[in-house]
Amino acid sequence: MRRLRVCLAWLLFVGGLGALPMAAGQTAPAVKKPDQATTVRLQKSVPELLQKGTVPGLSIALLRDATTYWVHSFGVRDTKSGQPVTEETIFEAASLSKPVFAYGVLKLVDQGKLDLDKPLSKYLSPPYIEGDDRLDKITARYVLSHRTGFPNWRGDGNALTIRFTPGERFSYSGEGFVYLQKVVERVTSKALNDYMTEAVFVPLGMKSSSYLWRNDYDVRTATGHDIDGQTREKSKPKEANAAASLHTTAADIAHQRSFRKASSGGWDGEYKKPRTVNRSGTGETTGRSSASRFSIPSAKSGWCFSRTAKMV
Repeated sequence: MRRLRVCLAWLLFVGGLGALPMAAGQTAPAVKKPDQATTVRLQKSVPELLQKGTVPGLSIALLRDATTYWVHSFGVRDTKSGQPVTEETIFEAASLSKPVFAYGVLKLVDQGKLDLDKPLSKYLSPPYIEGDDRLDKITARYVLSHRTGFPNWRGDGNALTIRFTPGERFSYSGEGFVYLQKVVERVTSKALNDYMTEAVFVPLGMKSSSYLWRNDYDVRTATGHDIDGQTREKSKPKEANAAASLHTTAADIAHQRSFRKASSGGWDGEYKKPRTVNRSGTGETTGRSSASRFSIPSAKSGWCFSRTAKMV
């Protein structure tokens, strides 16, 4: 079976989001201030890159110092209709659903409604899975840092199982986020999309974002294409999934200014208290650097943006 190609690289953050720690002897490249030359160069190079990569279209948002200074669209959202990508085009966020959800989780931590280190089993009854005492070791922190012991997905018809002791190591897991979603829904007494709309989308000005399919998406959403450029039927989520079902725009994601200093250990504080930033990260993971594997923004975890030798 040929690999399905998503038609649009839906979002690009470029620089200015907080410096990552540099290795000894390295010097961080200077971040240029926004200027017309930057956007002119992108308007020339992006179409060339799309053609080279056989990508029908793209929406891009550039941020500098937590401020969106340029949003632009290229190409088409559907090769059959030829409809162009615009700033209003909706894209399937896929696993970028996770860090947006994590923001909502940390707001509950700030409000004292959720404890990062309290077993999630204490919030739910009956137990999420039966017959494994290791469930009591799984916390919100372990979910957000992908250390639950759950597989990514259990597979159709398979029972969910814990495959290693929670906290022992990193293993990417969408199932963990679904588990935490159930806890959030219990704690807030709200369906996930209702809570996220109230706590995240409205405060951050994310007017086009939803974990459920909206009627207006029918005429706004980019279509998936396979490797041969043929369109594929679009899935329309009727149930919210914290790990995967977010639909949004590049501009909406750019509105999350509070991610500004994720990689340098702090946020703006407009929507987030510093104490959660300081508590959410942990250095307990083993193997490769944990910074690139966490969904909680903090000094030791969260979004990981790396500087390259060639900055826009």
